[in-house]
Amino acid sequence: MNLREVAIKHTHSLLELTRGGGGGHSGGGHGGGGGHGGFGGSFGGGHMYGSGGGVGGGIGSFVVFVIVILIVIFVVLPMIRRAAGAASAGEAAGGGGGEDRGARDVAGVQASLAALRADDPGFEAETFLQRAEMTYFLVNRAVQHLDAPGLQAYLTPEVFQAKSGEVATMVAEHHKPAQLDLNVRGIHVPVVRHDASGDQILVQFDVVSRDRVLDDRTGAVIVDPKDDLRSATRWLFTRKPGAKTVASGGVVASKCPVCGAPLQLDANGLCKHCNSSVVTGEHDWVVASIEPAEFAGPTPDFFIAAQTLEPAAGFAAITASDTAFAPDAFLKRCATAFEALETAWQARDLKDARGFMSPGLYYAWQTQVEQLVDRQRQNVLENLRITGLTPIRVTHGNAFDDVMVRVDAVCADYEVDDTTKKIVFGDRRPQPFTEYWTFQRGVGVKTSGTDGTFEKKCPNCGGPLTVNAVGECTYCKAAVTSGKFDWVLSRI
Repeated sequence: MNLREVAIKHTHSLLELTRGGGGGHSGGGHGGGGGHGGFGGSFGGGHMYGSGGGVGGGIGSFVVFVIVILIVIFVVLPMIRRAAGAASAGEAAGGGGGEDRGARDVAGVQASLAALRADDPGFEAETFLQRAEMTYFLVNRAVQHLDAPGLQAYLTPEVFQAKSGEVATMVAEHHKPAQLDLNVRGIHVPVVRHDASGDQILVQFDVVSRDRVLDDRTGAVIVDPKDDLRSATRWLFTRKPGAKTVASGGVVASKCPVCGAPLQLDANGLCKHCNSSVVTGEHDWVVASIEPAEFAGPTPDFFIAAQTLEPAAGFAAITASDTAFAPDAFLKRCATAFEALETAWQARDLKDARGFMSPGLYYAWQTQVEQLVDRQRQNVLENLRITGLTPIRVTHGNAFDDVMVRVDAVCADYEVDDTTKKIVFGDRRPQPFTEYWTFQRGVGVKTSGTDGTFEKKCPNCGGPLTVNAVGECTYCKAAVTSGKFDWVLSRI
């Protein structure tokens, strides 16, 4: 089904609200079938918007009809317009239209990556994907908070104008979006370009989420699909010729990519400290387009294949520069991180886990925690225990080592209402689940043998691990969440 058909389908579903029939939904919550917390869940299928109950006649029907028309104008029609432009945007990026030639052009992507790395030795595919995912979460977080200025640093001026206009419309209509139980199910890179015009990397995000719209005055639900839905978007990341990977992390680390100062921009996207342009792609990646796409599901991860090693070979490469590194000890520390993060998740307070989470992962989880607090729910993982830790792959780059670990665990997974203390989702029957956790550390960093990030100690000064807004130790100012001093959890 193409996006125009999807939009028409959603329009028809919304119009059911005015006819009083509107069917509700069943099943398919975020905890069903595997995973837990805000990041597990089974795919919903064939869902449509509905009211779950009748709508009275007269004034009530008219009010609902007006709401539907507004949603059609501000939600559905923009989707159709974006769908019409998606093909041309895909061709501009080399995507090739409906059959997506780029997704099959493995050799072309890897050749462009090799050329890009030759001109920018600091570029690493895995780290770029982490940056891209963090950008996705930061932009979505700003939209959900109706924070238009919070979008500026990550988007070209044209895209910023469009997205901030959408936010302004929602504010004017008193609509507040709430993307519940967001779970990134796949990240794909169908197109990479590196030539005289600069760099372009097209990234597709496949997600499962329950996208509600609320009235920001009363909290009343305007739109609720009643279930998790699948969706996908393609983000075109670009930068100008000669731009190099920013060692400080750049805008996603809340730093100016030129002077390294805390990121503060004026209305024109210039750094308030050094007056450099931040949003034009001259010094760092920016998003030049955001378009809808078809949900792809699992696909071969060839974008990072050139630097990926089997666990034994990868651990050997790490040990070659860090003789104190021991795989068994590393896995024990992974278990420590897992237990600490799941404890923080259940407490709805990530403060104690912040120091070993990459900035992108922290913002993703923090958004989910805020939503649990707003909904007055606590996610309980009763009798949680790990049943297996298995290294899957190692990405050995020029700047970072990344180790993906399969985590098998079991627990009872349910949500409790803060007021009634009753279970409102899930149940107390233990169920197994599997997640893949990626840990990152800078190449050449040595294993110290002392406590570090996973044990809530600063790996640089040894003090209690507390970090500021940009992930720096509050005692010694080391960027501990960057992975340049110790292992941090970068993706799940």
